[in-house]
Amino acid sequence: MSGDSNFSKGGGDPFSKRIKVIHGRQAPEEALLVGYGAIIEALNLQLPMPAKLALISDKHRQSSNDDWLILTPRHNPADNLYGHLVFALKYEGVNLLFFKKLFESLGDERVKFVISIEPKGQYSRRIWFLFEWLMRRQLDIPDLKDGNYVALIDEEIQYAVSPAVNFARQRIRNNLPGTPDFCPLIFRTSKLERFIEANLSELTHTILNNVHRDVILRASAFLLLKDSKASFSIEGENPTPNRAMRWGKAIGQAGSIQLGEEELLRLQQIVIENSRFVEMGFRTDGGFVGVHDRTSGTPMPEHISAKPEDLPVLLNGLFATASLLEHQNFHPVLAAASIAFGFVFIHPFVDGNGRLHRYLIHHLLAKTKFSPQGIIFPISTAILERIDDYRKSLEQYSHPLLDLIEWTPTANNNVKVLNETIDYYRYFDATKQAEFLFECVDQTVEKIIPKEVEYLQRYDSMKDWLDEEFEMPDKTVALLIRFLEQNNGRLSNRALDREFAELSKEEVEAIEEQFYEIMLKPPLSQYSLAIMPSAAISLEVVEMKQQLRAAIGRSYGSANAEAHISLDGFEADENDYPYILAEYRRIVSELNPFEISFSGFDDFDKANYSAFYIKPTTESSLEIRRRSEAVMKAFDKNLKKQYTRKWADESQKPHMSIGRRLTREWVALAYTTLTAYEAGFLCDTFVIRKFNEKRRQYDVIDVLPLLGTSEPPVQLDLFQP
Repeated sequence: MSGDSNFSKGGGDPFSKRIKVIHGRQAPEEALLVGYGAIIEALNLQLPMPAKLALISDKHRQSSNDDWLILTPRHNPADNLYGHLVFALKYEGVNLLFFKKLFESLGDERVKFVISIEPKGQYSRRIWFLFEWLMRRQLDIPDLKDGNYVALIDEEIQYAVSPAVNFARQRIRNNLPGTPDFCPLIFRTSKLERFIEANLSELTHTILNNVHRDVILRASAFLLLKDSKASFSIEGENPTPNRAMRWGKAIGQAGSIQLGEEELLRLQQIVIENSRFVEMGFRTDGGFVGVHDRTSGTPMPEHISAKPEDLPVLLNGLFATASLLEHQNFHPVLAAASIAFGFVFIHPFVDGNGRLHRYLIHHLLAKTKFSPQGIIFPISTAILERIDDYRKSLEQYSHPLLDLIEWTPTANNNVKVLNETIDYYRYFDATKQAEFLFECVDQTVEKIIPKEVEYLQRYDSMKDWLDEEFEMPDKTVALLIRFLEQNNGRLSNRALDREFAELSKEEVEAIEEQFYEIMLKPPLSQYSLAIMPSAAISLEVVEMKQQLRAAIGRSYGSANAEAHISLDGFEADENDYPYILAEYRRIVSELNPFEISFSGFDDFDKANYSAFYIKPTTESSLEIRRRSEAVMKAFDKNLKKQYTRKWADESQKPHMSIGRRLTREWVALAYTTLTAYEAGFLCDTFVIRKFNEKRRQYDVIDVLPLLGTSEPPVQLDLFQP
């Protein structure tokens, strides 16, 4: 074994080498290639280079971006296999495809030798565990009897499941987000962290919270049909209305049926309307995505699908991993990216793969309760609007593999894969796909769903006005609104001469004016009157939220909101806000400051979720309620009617939220994590907050002192310019 002591690639050559360019990638500076990249290059392992390569610079300056990790000379690993493996695991995370190819290349004895260099070291134990997990056999090494457990995945680098499963043999906590038959990995990036922090699921609930159930149902029906049509459009198809409705109905059932072979076959039958010329069921031949040479008919692949004989193993692995991620603590969007993109890379059918791939996104988001009950995220609609980015996310996986897959054309101009490729579909880096999917989910939450809900609310307001003024039938109302929409708020001469010839000139002007006010005018801003606690209490609330987040293992509703007690909420035009502010100042200035005391925690249920909050004492709750009622009673009714909309009393049960949209399990965790709290402060101000669309949080925009004045300021003239 002495000849293997350094595990050089041969003849004493080093693993590290200085590079300026590698595989067509321009390095930011001439530097030493180390870690995974160095080993892949030195041993000629048959896998794509990692998306991010590690370099040792001559300079004493570290930097990192999406493509390169540049470290200083002091980070330079020992130039042997073990040294580079330790470096890779420490700084580059776990690469399952790399380790599978490495173990196949080295053989059992050489792997045992690598482990024996530091048999109880955490990196040796990780390598040992990975060998037995990936290769499905044990090495002739005795179980460890002592030592601390270490996590396999470093959660500072990559996302992992929790709770982990302890393996006593290597003293390893297995937190891999998958099974040996299917386990994509996702790197922690600033983009993904921003999306996770934004808590898009909670955001959707917030958007829909005050929306009438009827509007939600109508919006859901429209979005289902829209997403169904978009999914066909992505494939270049224009479905019949019935076909689009059938697929929309299937999407609406996403998450209700367990994934498995039978379910995929059922869904394919819904997707494929005419199966006369399509081989239904799982492929029995090779498959590719691309075109044929126009002269010879030879395949020109952009993507090569998994071999047909590998499909049972890959699909069973995908189903098992989907079940694991549904029940473990793993972000739903990350889970959806791993499963849905893994499916489309495997490409198990002759036709229908793309639509089923996007269905799986809906399935995972619904199954994990990320999407609200009865609402689907119109992912295909967002994808269609970002089709170039979608193609790039697919090509980012497929193109690097084309040089590694050996194939030959068949007699019917298909492809036959000649080498072993199953691991390329089991173990891949799904980071770019996860980022893309999060961008799509963000677009649906921030734009597509709110836009549809707002449209329906405006439509209903316009319909109500038309009903009241003209008693029009629903069919006529729909026609009138459609004509106005088509002509930028004006009725065309044709419409006035024919369908709406009965309307007078004055009535037409009134209708067009109302259409602008209701349908075209920019949306109102959201405001809230609230109490902010003292700075010391606010900091304590921030700490409590951090503790709860750590206990849950993920972000949750209200995790990023500032501590506050809501009193009321309303919508208003920004131009009208000064009148509203002046009225609030007049009323609040008459109120006396008062003490607010908190004592312990409580919770309440709303819909399918719960809220956990810091509880004011009974006396403090009465004082808060008394002042809130005084504000609402004193507020000028004419001003309120003219300048505000959707006024809501939010002080009926005063509370300071720690978390909203929590499951009952999370509430139980909250009681265990946060056991007691007593605090108080002098409340001598109220605040007005305005909803910030970019941050998706409320910002304090005005502070209103409680002065207890006997002579309040003169009321603002309602009709002043």
